[in-house]
Amino acid sequence: MNKKIKNIMMLVSIAAMIGLVIIIFSSLMDVYKTSSENNRNSPMIPRYILWTSMTLMILVIVPISYFLISKRLDEKLEKNMEVISKLLGGGNTPLKTEPGNVDNVADKNIILKFLSPNERTIIRKLIEKEGTILQSEITRIEWMGKLKTHRAVEELKRKGIIKTEKYGKTNRIILEKDVADVLMEK
Repeated sequence: MNKKIKNIMMLVSIAAMIGLVIIIFSSLMDVYKTSSENNRNSPMIPRYILWTSMTLMILVIVPISYFLISKRLDEKLEKNMEVISKLLGGGNTPLKTEPGNVDNVADKNIILKFLSPNERTIIRKLIEKEGTILQSEITRIEWMGKLKTHRAVEELKRKGIIKTEKYGKTNRIILEKDVADVLMEK
């Protein structure tokens, strides 16, 4: 999610929290004043105060919990992307990509562990087809439908593992060069 939207959500929740505290404090003060004047034993809080308080509590709890959860997910994704970029040679140390190299096979397995089963299926098909395949071919796999394929392709594009180009009514999926060097034996 956009950082600007997160900040707006946080501001709304802070304003709702302040409003909640003010409403609860003022209503409790009014209730205790009226209860002491009427000599009642149990003070009553008006219903509109309870509904307003609950609404403001929801406006406080939902954005804050979403903000905290999305922050953790962003950190986890960032760590995974750092590991993948190191494996793909994004750092200063180039990877060994010689055919038949044991390190190359280990690199493949490590990279594939970071992918979902659908993403792994697409990558394996790309390796079989020497780095390029039509998206329609992937949708014909028994457990892969159009939606699963589309979602997996979009996630792989976001991760920088593949790129797509239009090919008639479908897309041609192409393995990025740096990833192809690591994953495909030459």
